Amino acid sequence: KNAHNPPLPKDKKILLEQEHKKWLRPFHILQWEKAHGYTNYRKWLSTDHSYVVKYHLHYEPYVVVHRNVTRYDQRFVGYGWNKVSHIMELNAQGYEFVVLPRAFVIHKYHPVSQQRKKLWMSDKYQLCLHQLEKQFHDDLVQKYQLKNHTH
Repeated sequence: KNAHNPPLPKDKKILLEQEHKKWLRPFHILQWEKAHGYTNYRKWLSTDHSYVVKYHLHYEPYVVVHRNVTRYDQRFVGYGWNKVSHIMELNAQGYEFVVLPRAFVIHKYHPVSQQRKKLWMSDKYQLCLHQLEKQFHDDLVQKYQLKNHTH
């Protein structure tokens, strides 16, 4: 295999070797750091211990949760805000975000989805999504009686 198609790492040791060779990098760290940067990948790369990450607006880590946790909000279909809203609600419920030292997910490159293209190309889609975001936020504030919760 080569750098354009490296073998999937089976453990953290192999992942670290591939990261050192620049065969892979943290997900969306260059495109949208707010979504994944708070995980603190530099720390994860060098630790053998779990650590807690404070929630921030737009944070959307990949999580492992019990099956009866709050489901994704059905208002967000297509592309945009499904994971953000889910993590936001988990935070409102008091969940703690713990980064595990040997757990990782590999996101394989794929072409941009049609739904994402629609978001980029449609002012109407963006406006609708923004309205749904505001509605979700307002519902969350009311449902959990949140104070000083900014959107």
